[in-house]
Amino acid sequence: MKYFPELIRILDYFHEPRIETVDREFRGRKESKELQLYDGIGKGLFQNDIAAAGTLYPQARPDAPKYSALKNRLKVRMLNSLFHLNLKRAGFSDAAQAFYIAHRRQFMVNMLIGLGARNAARRMAETTLDLANRFELTNIALEMTRILRQHASTQGQVKKFDHYNGELKKLEERYWEELRSVEYFERINMIFNRKAGGRSRYAREFEGYEAELRNLLKETSSYNFRLNYHRVYALATSSRHNEAIETSQTGLKFLESMPHLLQKERKGDFWFYQFLGYLGIQDYEGAQKAATQCALYYNVGSNNWFAFAEANFLLLMNTLQIREAHEFFTEVTTNVRYEAQSEIAREHWEVFRFYLIHALQTLPDFDPKLHPQKFNFALFERKVEEARKDKEGMNILIRLAHIIHLVESRKYDDADRAVEALDDYRRRHIQANKTPRTSLFMQLLRMMEKYSYSYKFCLANGKKTYERLKTEKFEIVDLDQEIQVLPYPWLWDRLLERMKANEELTAARYR
Repeated sequence: MKYFPELIRILDYFHEPRIETVDREFRGRKESKELQLYDGIGKGLFQNDIAAAGTLYPQARPDAPKYSALKNRLKVRMLNSLFHLNLKRAGFSDAAQAFYIAHRRQFMVNMLIGLGARNAARRMAETTLDLANRFELTNIALEMTRILRQHASTQGQVKKFDHYNGELKKLEERYWEELRSVEYFERINMIFNRKAGGRSRYAREFEGYEAELRNLLKETSSYNFRLNYHRVYALATSSRHNEAIETSQTGLKFLESMPHLLQKERKGDFWFYQFLGYLGIQDYEGAQKAATQCALYYNVGSNNWFAFAEANFLLLMNTLQIREAHEFFTEVTTNVRYEAQSEIAREHWEVFRFYLIHALQTLPDFDPKLHPQKFNFALFERKVEEARKDKEGMNILIRLAHIIHLVESRKYDDADRAVEALDDYRRRHIQANKTPRTSLFMQLLRMMEKYSYSYKFCLANGKKTYERLKTEKFEIVDLDQEIQVLPYPWLWDRLLERMKANEELTAARYR
């Protein structure tokens, strides 16, 4: 009751009408055009304003006043609802619930102060500070401590002022460390998002970030600082796969030591780092275990899930689970958020489409009618011309796919030029010591050119290199420069089959 007079004074001043939200009553009004618009957008029935306006108000344009007013009412209703979410009932973690409640209270505290309800604001600031400290929400704790120090100042409370002033200085130092750690994590993330290839050149820079954060690390470091330190450490070792696996496992142990702060997607991140490490050393059993964990922790359609999806597709293809790869490819490329992914990410899936179709055609029960995947080779060949530098980390795959297509089409003169161009490209842009599998496969391609695509000579002279590809393990590999969609031995077998079939077709014509 103590703070009610302040709140009543504020509410009586405004005399707000009913606050509209997306609640049970709203969902029950089936005749409401607001609900029809809400459901239509949510279910994908309305892809744009033209479709929505024309359906809800026949022959209405998207800029019609009645449609604009409807859309505005729904927007206000949805924004109001953001202040009334029940994260606990929805199954969110304690940490996520605390994050939501603390930020909502932060807004309320500042509004109460602005509207003159200082006593109510002080009490809410105290409870919000307790919550922020318990769940290590440093930015919220910093704001609430500053407000409580200010209140002590206005009340002439010297002891309280000194107490909050001391706490504020500790929080400032902690927050500065957190900002530094998140800066380095975001810098690495930015490079990974901009450059899907050739990222190993940044290895020394990443290691410098890790070393600086390690020097700041201490027993009293906050959860957020240590979380970002482990993320930076795992990413800084990403080209040293066994080490990356170990650092990711250390990160998971850290998360599990703080169960009340745990969020599932952070566990997914460290499993994802392990997943990439296992792919790098071709430990497909370990990769499968990590992939299963990622699928548990990542929400389908989230940005993290799309990053995981690329690696999972590569796992399915490299273990020759072709049908499963086809189903997963379809799931990814038909996801409602697929078009929202970056242009580079969508180009990756178009490159994957070629290799998937190539693999599907080798299945004994392959039926083109059941797999109506289409591939625009004219567009793909233009991509080959654009692949001047290894900016996207996929240009080797594009050029290799081009060579496979030319051999299948019996365009051997063009294939010769494509092999030479690929060899020249690799010398200019790719570090051979970081791409040992591709280097070995390149030897087979040059052999194919050298022996004029003779099945007999390529089979005999390529046997030693082929066996190395099948049996040798390469632990230090740059996954960005050496993305293997299908196992190189498998691809060589297919090329040999095609060369043999081409020779038989030529012989039959001369009989």
